[in-house]
Amino acid sequence: GTIPADRIVTISDFVERVYLPWIELHNRPSTLKSYRDIWEDHLKPRCGQVWLKDVRTYTVQGWLNDIAAAKRRTPNGGITEANLSRNTLKHIKSTISGIFTLAKQQDYFQSENPARDTAIDPKAAEPQETYAYSLEELQTIIALLPEPAATAFAVAGYMGLRHGEIQGLLWENYRDGEIYVSRSIWNGRVNDPKTRKGRAPVPVIRQLANRLD
Repeated sequence: GTIPADRIVTISDFVERVYLPWIELHNRPSTLKSYRDIWEDHLKPRCGQVWLKDVRTYTVQGWLNDIAAAKRRTPNGGITEANLSRNTLKHIKSTISGIFTLAKQQDYFQSENPARDTAIDPKAAEPQETYAYSLEELQTIIALLPEPAATAFAVAGYMGLRHGEIQGLLWENYRDGEIYVSRSIWNGRVNDPKTRKGRAPVPVIRQLANRLD
């Protein structure tokens, strides 16, 4: 009885009218896409029409259990386990928590954050290790590529930059034996580097310097 009448809404109403616009205003476009995908793919079908004010911890736990156990269609029409990784489930839980944090801040929700004491499936798959090419593998691949693809691949292989940072590189970023990351490009949108550390100059090794020169 203490929540204002205009703030008694379904989760869909809140996420689409308040939460996602707030994320768009305060975060990078790639972050917005990540949250929107989680909402559209995993949460909206399960909780979109639930009244926001009525959600409790056991409600959220039910969503997480259902997502972990969900089946999905394969390209050939079969059905298989979704087998979402532990990190993916953590991201989904974090998104739910973020929704209710903002809801409390905006007086759409007045109880303890219902995602706080929930747990993800302990049997969920561990995330796979990211494979990194060895120096020998990089040299073999570069030797088979024509220019300018070889130099582009060498930048990607030797510099350790994010995908968007590579797309945002300018010739003037390369000076005094280092590359200075000044921007990042995601889906055609130009942004500042993701972190302060990302703005630090990156030393260029001799094999790459020879190609750039």
